[in-house]
Amino acid sequence: MKNIGYAMMIGLLAAGLAACAAEEPKEASKAPTEQPSQKQPAPEQPAAEPPEAEPLPVQEPAAEEPAAGGPAADVPERLKAEDLIGRSTDDVKALYGEPAAQVDDMNYLIWRYDFGTEGYAYDEKVISIDAQGFAEENMLAQLVVEFGDDPTADAYSVYSMKDGELMQYRVTKDGAEEYPAAAD
Repeated sequence: MKNIGYAMMIGLLAAGLAACAAEEPKEASKAPTEQPSQKQPAPEQPAAEPPEAEPLPVQEPAAEEPAAGGPAADVPERLKAEDLIGRSTDDVKALYGEPAAQVDDMNYLIWRYDFGTEGYAYDEKVISIDAQGFAEENMLAQLVVEFGDDPTADAYSVYSMKDGELMQYRVTKDGAEEYPAAAD
């Protein structure tokens, strides 16, 4: 009798999970600002929806001048507008804080900063690009800053999605260019 009871409980749990899984794509396909019209949300649900409607970067840059408070999609454009060439490591840390990852190899220092949606974190501690996070729209931008022999920025790249394609905006002392990011 115990075995039948356990089997029924497991069956009910599996049926509940299957029902939730079947409904999940419907929720994910809604536009972020769309409000449910026919479902009656649970009391906790309305409080949880506003953050999803306007995702914010996890690690937002501390701009020298006040940010306009635009949508999260503006993060790559704000990063591209920064002029980091010749800035010291202290200057870059003052703007963006501690890097998410860094490599210090033979007097050549590289830092990576991640700008994801609220609650999203890219846990890699090496200099790498979160292609999956970009594809799933969890990563808004990544900034990779390269410092030369002296502790000043020689080059930097801003990675972001543009028209469904992962792009690299690269700035050096010779200028800037944007092109599709190469997969390694």
